[in-house]
Amino acid sequence: MTAPTAIPDAEREIVTRIGAYYEKDGMAADRGEVIGYLLISEPARQRASEISAKLGIPRDAVDKMSDQLVPAGFFIREEAEEGDYFLTLQDATWPRVIEHTFLSWPTFHQTMADGLKALEAEGASAQRLARLRNMEKLFRYLAAEMPALWHRYEKSAAAY
Repeated sequence: MTAPTAIPDAEREIVTRIGAYYEKDGMAADRGEVIGYLLISEPARQRASEISAKLGIPRDAVDKMSDQLVPAGFFIREEAEEGDYFLTLQDATWPRVIEHTFLSWPTFHQTMADGLKALEAEGASAQRLARLRNMEKLFRYLAAEMPALWHRYEKSAAAY
């Protein structure tokens, strides 16, 4: 097998920007770069050792992303020889997970509303109630808006 070379500059820019996006959410940038690279790589199926080499990141970053995203169905992992493995990003999984998140907000809001009623009934302190009331207000809004946003997305995606 020939040694992998670094990815082209234009691709590197995309991958770096995706890594930076995930870093803002608290993830290590190099792990976000793994997602970015698998999003644009050709072929879609990539060897973990080559991802590490092409991106110039520790193999541990690739392994951590595999450990996190294979069980959720975002990546498919296929074992290879000598402890290596292939990863393929499953782009169809992303909408399903986001749909689940958006459509679960009404249930989560109901949990906040029920909790607020229970704490009010037991005479909880104003400070304690204020924290929960603020969260309940946020989730009341999200519970109404996020499912509607998802359904608008589905309509627009179906039009393509």
